[in-house]
Amino acid sequence: MHSQIWVVSTLLISIVLIVLTIVKFKFHPFLALLLASFFVGTMMGMGPLDMVNAIESGIGGTLGFLAAVIGLGTILGK
Repeated sequence: MHSQIWVVSTLLISIVLIVLTIVKFKFHPFLALLLASFFVGTMMGMGPLDMVNAIESGIGGTLGFLAAVIGLGTILGK
């Protein structure tokens, strides 16, 4: 288990990483978020396959929720 200081500092560094990659280096926000998620996974000691599975399930859950909202919105919009 990691100390709270380590977790909070990793969170703050990842936020700075996201902002810098978007604003300074002009990365697409999706790529910046992906890079930051790999950074957090590495800093928390996750293996490469665990990171890919966690990111995949997170993106899948979000897109599944958005698909339902967009679908209901189009039904109500007619």
